[in-house]
Amino acid sequence: MEDTERIHLLDLIKGILIIFIIITHYNWTDEQRQMLLFPYWIDMAVPVFMIISGYVYALSYKRKEINSLKDAYEFKEITSKLIRYSVPLLMAFVFEVFLYVISGIKIELSCVLTGGIGPGSFYYPVMIQFVYLYPLIYFAIREYDLKGLCVCGIVNVVFEIAKTLYGMPTSEYRFMVLRYILLIATGCYLAIGKQKIRRPVLIVSMLVGIFWQYAVYYLGYKPVIINEAWATTSCISALYIIPICVSIFASKKMMDARFGLLELIGRASFNIFLTQMVYFIGAKVIYKIVSDIWIANLLNIVICCLVGTIFYMIESRITRYLLQYLDKKNYFEKQIRAVLKKIGNVFKDSKA
Repeated sequence: MEDTERIHLLDLIKGILIIFIIITHYNWTDEQRQMLLFPYWIDMAVPVFMIISGYVYALSYKRKEINSLKDAYEFKEITSKLIRYSVPLLMAFVFEVFLYVISGIKIELSCVLTGGIGPGSFYYPVMIQFVYLYPLIYFAIREYDLKGLCVCGIVNVVFEIAKTLYGMPTSEYRFMVLRYILLIATGCYLAIGKQKIRRPVLIVSMLVGIFWQYAVYYLGYKPVIINEAWATTSCISALYIIPICVSIFASKKMMDARFGLLELIGRASFNIFLTQMVYFIGAKVIYKIVSDIWIANLLNIVICCLVGTIFYMIESRITRYLLQYLDKKNYFEKQIRAVLKKIGNVFKDSKA
């Protein structure tokens, strides 16, 4: 959690979710995924991460007393968040480049802009967009409460329709944060929303989500509007998990839940996510040695979580020191003034 008093349950849930992500990136067959009901738990990892991100950022905004879009888009506020995501990505990307170089495989350095190479590489570009989009979501929820949440849901649907009409390919769709806008808004609403969502609405939402998952994954339904490749993690499928999150976040007993190991893994979840991207590049070597599916998955989880947590302990200190150094040197203020000066020079030159 960024700049807020930690809520232990959120770290615990993030710890579970990152394990789900490691599990899903094993080379399961479609039959195995169906048999183990992946759409109803494993596939919900990233959607719930988006809900938690929306929730945490809302708490951070409240603590920092960000009361306007001007405050939210202040240079230091945005840049510090970009640095927190970018430093660990760059460190992980160096390892990816190293692995490809020693393997004799060419790699385009520009792919760092699209989140790296391994499984889940879409996540970094999505979170960079998240940083810029979130203020609009936050103030929509703060000003219009439940109506703001509904508007975000409508925007999500409109985006899905628009990308279908314009034929957006899956390779581009996967990078779009707008496909998660309802989930992000839900997290924000759970943190600052005042009007309660009625129980019948939550029940209908869950039933729609459950049926959607079943129709897509078990009945072979091919969505017309929703991207087929991401159908089980779409805004419609997430209607199943939203009521569950509402119930959990509303429970004071649940919010006080503790499990030290999972909390630590949860705090390191982004670093573990980046670690598994690098790890799965060469995981086939392990699968040749370990044939048992469950032992292989256990090894995947242990290695990624252990290395990712160590990575987190090292990287978080480096990033914290970097931010403190830049802040101490008034880096952000200097950058703003430099940009304003350049803009002023452009206007002077045009007049001349």
